[in-house]
Amino acid sequence: MQNKQESLKVAIKHRKDEIFGYQFAIDNYAAVVALLPIECPEHLMQHREADINTLTLCDADMMLLADLQFHVTISRSLMAEKMEQRKAIILLQAMESQLTGENRGL
Repeated sequence: MQNKQESLKVAIKHRKDEIFGYQFAIDNYAAVVALLPIECPEHLMQHREADINTLTLCDADMMLLADLQFHVTISRSLMAEKMEQRKAIILLQAMESQLTGENRGL
């Protein structure tokens, strides 16, 4: 029985480290999203999802499109990190409940 408790303690520590790693990424992605534009000017709407390497626009428009596309990419990454962190939190709660004996059926 002691072996299982020690294993759970080690697993809990690793899971907490994992959750911290997700939070670090979440904070970083959120800061990046806040720096990027989200509004696309009307004259660029047709190019919003285009491969910018195939376009011939002025530098300012190219950079704006690149930033808008990066915003989409980072926003998706931010949501993915939040979902993975949530899974890790649920797993942590399950391990902690086993450790404290609240969930003796597992």
